Amino acid sequence: MSTESTVTWQKMTVIIALLTLALPVAARFGWQLVFPPNYLLYETTHTTKVSNIQTASVIVVNAGNSTQREVALYLPSDSTDAKITSIEVSSPRRSNLRSLFEAEPQTPIAKYSQESGFKIPMGNIAPEEEVRVTLTATSKTDEFLPTRLSLSEARVESSSMSGIEADGVRYPAFSDDPHTMYVQLSPYLLAAFSTLFGLIMLISLLHDIFFNTPQKQMTRLWRQMDDLQEKIDKERRYQ
Repeated sequence: MSTESTVTWQKMTVIIALLTLALPVAARFGWQLVFPPNYLLYETTHTTKVSNIQTASVIVVNAGNSTQREVALYLPSDSTDAKITSIEVSSPRRSNLRSLFEAEPQTPIAKYSQESGFKIPMGNIAPEEEVRVTLTATSKTDEFLPTRLSLSEARVESSSMSGIEADGVRYPAFSDDPHTMYVQLSPYLLAAFSTLFGLIMLISLLHDIFFNTPQKQMTRLWRQMDDLQEKIDKERRYQ
């Protein structure tokens, strides 16, 4: 075996080894970029005030591919008055059935009180399921509540990750994780690639119509045949 062949095989071995290591890692990264295993989103509704009642909700959605375990909602102590606030945690449901939620909060939020606020457990949430936490503050009199029920400082966590604040399913409001950037940039990337592909096809078509004449095609073909014959002659010379 010649030295040139040995070097070629060594290069091929290195390339195959690198591809064997790199391709699975790249494929796994690409899969998790498009379909992340952990992707917990939550959104808060506006506080609705009617007479002496205020109500608001937190919707937690598991938009990833793995079950989110030990999910909990955290609220600071000044988010509401524990004495007059009740809470209800729904069972997990498919996220496309959100309109079917009905809530009648009856559990005092004081049950979940801690030193720094409230911790409301939601259990485990399977992929593509959501849980709604509804809070209602009711005054015993007919006057407006002196305190405001606010969820602006709400926080959601699971055993795998911290929840991402969102504005609807898979539309994060403030996040810089890879999947979020992919979701936000993918329409623009698709448009850019489509435009580039269209321009290339158009330029190729115009080139074939105006510049790539049959005579030029035959000239290139004869040049390729001459190059091939020259290469064959050189290999025969060294045999």
